[in-house]
Amino acid sequence: MQPEASELLIAAFGGLGGLDAATAPDSFASRADVYCCGPESLMQAVAALVPRERMHFERFVAVDRESAQEPQAVTVTCARSDVTFAVAAGESILDVLENNGMPVQGSCRTGVCGTCEVRVVTGTPDHLDSVMADDEKDSLRVMYPCVSRATSAELVLDI
Repeated sequence: MQPEASELLIAAFGGLGGLDAATAPDSFASRADVYCCGPESLMQAVAALVPRERMHFERFVAVDRESAQEPQAVTVTCARSDVTFAVAAGESILDVLENNGMPVQGSCRTGVCGTCEVRVVTGTPDHLDSVMADDEKDSLRVMYPCVSRATSAELVLDI
């Protein structure tokens, strides 16, 4: 079944077997965006069938991500507030922002909900969250400071 552009196709997959191209709906090959949530095994199977630019995930458990580098101290400047904070290697950037009264909120603190999203003005985030693909975050210039760090010595955030 190939849905029209104005149609919405909802498909649910269950059971213990995997999802493969033979059981996937034809709409995976269409130009529609695909939204998926569920166990990681299901999301990986769907991702193998859908072009990355049309794939959107919602996770309830963070993907275990480790930085390619050891955690290091970072200087975080809040551009709109005109304040700068030193964040130690073992500290969460979000915790330092909240503890200093910056207008940012955290919820899950594991990198899945996206509540703490902040816009990056300059600097290079080390994305350790599971909210969206890293290239999407980079193109949007956002990061999630509850778990993410920086590969640069300084981050300037639009706070």
